[in-house]
Amino acid sequence: MEAQLRRGPREGWLSVLLLAIVIWAVVHSVQEAAWVEDLDVLVPLAMFRLLVGLAAAKSGLKRWAAHTAGVLLGIQAVVLLFGNRMTASTWEGKIAELIWHVHVWLYTAFTGGNSRDNVMFALYMASIAWLLSYGSSWLVFKLGRGGWAVAIAGCLCLLHLSYSYSTLNYHFFVLLFAGLLLIVRLELLRRQAFWARSGLEVQGAVVRNVVLTSAVAIVLVMVLARQGPSDQPSGLLDPVWGRIMDNWQRGQSQVDRMFGGVQGPPVVVVGLAFSSTMQPREGFELGTQPVLKIEAPRNRYWRTTTYLTYTGQGMVAGDVYGDRFEADQPLPLPFGAGEAREEMEQIITVLAPQSNLVFSADTPVRVSVPTLVEWREQQEDPSVVRLAQMLRKGQQYTVVSFASVASETQLRTAGDDLPAGVQKYLQLPNTLPDRVKALSGELTAGAPTAYDKALAIEAYLRGLTYETRIVPPSAERDWVDYTLFDQQSGYADSYATAMTVMLRSVGVPARVVTGFAPGAYDEAEAAYIVYESEAHAWVEVYFPRLGW
Repeated sequence: MEAQLRRGPREGWLSVLLLAIVIWAVVHSVQEAAWVEDLDVLVPLAMFRLLVGLAAAKSGLKRWAAHTAGVLLGIQAVVLLFGNRMTASTWEGKIAELIWHVHVWLYTAFTGGNSRDNVMFALYMASIAWLLSYGSSWLVFKLGRGGWAVAIAGCLCLLHLSYSYSTLNYHFFVLLFAGLLLIVRLELLRRQAFWARSGLEVQGAVVRNVVLTSAVAIVLVMVLARQGPSDQPSGLLDPVWGRIMDNWQRGQSQVDRMFGGVQGPPVVVVGLAFSSTMQPREGFELGTQPVLKIEAPRNRYWRTTTYLTYTGQGMVAGDVYGDRFEADQPLPLPFGAGEAREEMEQIITVLAPQSNLVFSADTPVRVSVPTLVEWREQQEDPSVVRLAQMLRKGQQYTVVSFASVASETQLRTAGDDLPAGVQKYLQLPNTLPDRVKALSGELTAGAPTAYDKALAIEAYLRGLTYETRIVPPSAERDWVDYTLFDQQSGYADSYATAMTVMLRSVGVPARVVTGFAPGAYDEAEAAYIVYESEAHAWVEVYFPRLGW
């Protein structure tokens, strides 16, 4: 093996260099995005792992032995790199601290909580970089599957860039160039071996010319593809794509829940982006493009997602189940929604590139297209209503809502006889600081009804500063406590969560809701035009007999 390494791998050091560039493009895009601290180790770790994979592929060891050695080296490298960043003074303490991070994160994952531990995100990214580098080396230098290695790296790069910023897109073009050239190089090596077995002699200059010509051709194709026309998708695969996106968004919500501390540079929030997890963000700006046209008899807040559980670090929709409802099939009414309601029809036209969410004034009871309803424990407690098929720009649906028209008098005289299903909307974590409860009690001391308590807390929160660029709380801090007593500023998510928690602490069922503010009425369209900048979060309070 030593002699072989001196001679270099059979595939040549050029192949090693090209694969290193492919891996670099993926890993460096993550490192440069700066989602969290401690990502500066990713590129060195990935390059070291690539060489470990190369050595394993050329070692002659059995597969299980090579992979076992690779895993052990990987664990050792990660522990050394991240353990050195722990605060303990001894290595025993550093390792114990690192294990504690993993333990707390796993406990949070399996108990439905939110995690804002950025160390775990950095570990997660390091593990992916490690697996990608080692796996790619094994595919190329042991199995000769360069195409698979490039395809996997390309998918990971595109996946990351879809969440990142356009300034990082050059990484994909670097990957594409090096990856295609690597595939050409490996195929040429196979052809050379075949020619040698056939007794054909090929001069080295021919091989070099093929590689150079391929490089030029790849660059030209990439330039032409970049400058080519961008056509609208046909929508032929929309039914399949809609199901894929529905499952993807559910999985993404779980990732959001577990890596809530991930920030990165301030970004522009665009389109119809709503998650089933809500956590503090460091900085963001809302886009300015229109996303919905809503023909309705009056303006309302356009609701999409409701949140049940406050974990101390964020709000989550809770455990949900799903059912499909066909076009115009009646949807279950939320519990207790009976009095002071009227049907309200809205025609929703999608102005964003695509959407699979149903937006409606208050409670949707019928939709003109098939839908998927996600509900908690019982169908009368929906979390979100999704379109069964993705709709694209210009497509529309009709939704009928059972909207509340309750007066202030009705809200004040609703009483306090809560049905059993509402009790869960009084949930609070045991870790909620006492001063949050004390402030809530102080603000509502003179309020005789749930409605008056809500008005008192709302008035207090309106006196705080609205700000979209804030310093988020540390992973162990309670979000509401931090907002009220430290930051004393925030945005809609912060204040909606704070009001919900404060109301629950004084015995009033409440929940956070996301969607859009009413939008601007367009006389020419006879409709409300809703823009990205009107994405919003607010509070819904439950009143007996009247509902949310």
